Amino acid sequence: MESTKKGRALQHSDLILQNGKISLLDSRNTTAEALAVVNGCVVQSGSSAVLDRDLFAIPAEEIRDIQVDMTIVNGNVAYERARISS
Repeated sequence: MESTKKGRALQHSDLILQNGKISLLDSRNTTAEALAVVNGCVVQSGSSAVLDRDLFAIPAEEIRDIQVDMTIVNGNVAYERARISS
């Protein structure tokens, strides 16, 4: 699925679960920390990310300027953006 379709699927999800340990019950025993459901089907799963702005509350032209503040993989902080003190 291309990224624009993924974005639309997440924006119109019936349910978004995050900050959990979710077993996807597939042949690889995959786990995820977040997933999105549309019409009873999982459309996206993965790790958690903290963004510097609310993706669904800003104008579309500002989406490209969003920065990731933190990424969490398997319950551990994998990335944290450095903050500049003023």
